[in-house]
Amino acid sequence: MMWQERIKMGDKFAADVFSELESMGFTVARNGTEHTHPEFIQRLRQSDDTTSLAIRYAPDGVAGIGDPLVTAYIEAKNSWAIEKNAYQNYIRLAINGCIVIVIFNIDDRWLWCDINELCLRPVLRSKWPIDEDGWICPRNDPDYENKRKTLKGSGTPFLPIDTASLREWDTFEMSLKSILLRGD
Repeated sequence: MMWQERIKMGDKFAADVFSELESMGFTVARNGTEHTHPEFIQRLRQSDDTTSLAIRYAPDGVAGIGDPLVTAYIEAKNSWAIEKNAYQNYIRLAINGCIVIVIFNIDDRWLWCDINELCLRPVLRSKWPIDEDGWICPRNDPDYENKRKTLKGSGTPFLPIDTASLREWDTFEMSLKSILLRGD
């Protein structure tokens, strides 16, 4: 499956997640600078300052409940891995007191966790170079430009997640409502 197909599948998964959240009674709002201002995002591709990375790697949207509304960021990942910049951005949000929930679709199985609970699987060997922080970095391969034509991903640094750190989907609704309404 090529990169463009993966993007389409990821967009569909995110749409399905937000539709499901609405059916659970959450008020939702999708983020989408990449959709509303694609030229701007294209210009940010090489930017690595914190603000640019926060824009590029913003969670997919928010879900809220209650009156007044209490919210959490929601990120939908149609993957068994997470990009380094995305993970770091979600952690920055959490450090600042935000709730960041990541929902994964792994083999058509929805799993989720708070970003603070997400465990990454360290990699000791890979067909791709590994950076100084232990993240797999396809773009650091000297032959990356030739190989990128057949890549299934973007080439950005990533790590696989430890699925044991994820919760089953059937626990999501009550858990998130409890977190938001009681501040757990």
